[in-house]
Amino acid sequence: MALDEAVIDAGAGRIRPMPPTAAAVVGGRRDSLRPFDPIFQGREIALMAGDLRKVGLEGARKSG
Repeated sequence: MALDEAVIDAGAGRIRPMPPTAAAVVGGRRDSLRPFDPIFQGREIALMAGDLRKVGLEGARKSG
């Protein structure tokens, strides 16, 4: 197996668990979206958006 094929195969195996992990993180942070705490609410929204964007970018990089 050539080096470039080995690197691609290794990367594909590491990307596979990212969507379930991001879903669990977003689900866990959902509890922090309390209406009485606007400071933490904004932080949690930003962190959740970052996790979802990370999964989207990795998926786009994998397919493209």
